Amino acid sequence: MKQGAYCDCQAINLINNSKKKLYWQLLDLRYNVTLDNDIFRVLHSSLPSSISSSTKIFSFKINFVPTKSGTYKTRILLYISHNNQTPYTYIELTGKLLMPNLIFSIRYLMFPPVPLDIESGGTVCVRTKGFEK
Repeated sequence: MKQGAYCDCQAINLINNSKKKLYWQLLDLRYNVTLDNDIFRVLHSSLPSSISSSTKIFSFKINFVPTKSGTYKTRILLYISHNNQTPYTYIELTGKLLMPNLIFSIRYLMFPPVPLDIESGGTVCVRTKGFEK
């Protein structure tokens, strides 16, 4: 996840390819909760505890809301089939916030002395760093 000046949200899909009902648990994430000091937020208030073979797909969203620039990482452990001792796998979340940065084509703009009522001008090129498209 990369974030500029907006909140970035990523959907995660859980898919049941088997013909059996799959029981799963994500770190006791039952309601809207926060991870890693409120940097990552799980945005689904009704996470079911199982995915039946007829449902097949369930998705929930993670919101990335950092307060300062940097790279953030955390893991959500995924347990299946009522085995709370050993996680089946984990979902790794990585978010990076880049603060806006401006680059000027020249460091100083020097205006020569001119008589009154005479216009003087200069050109500066300003580019953003980290937000190029």
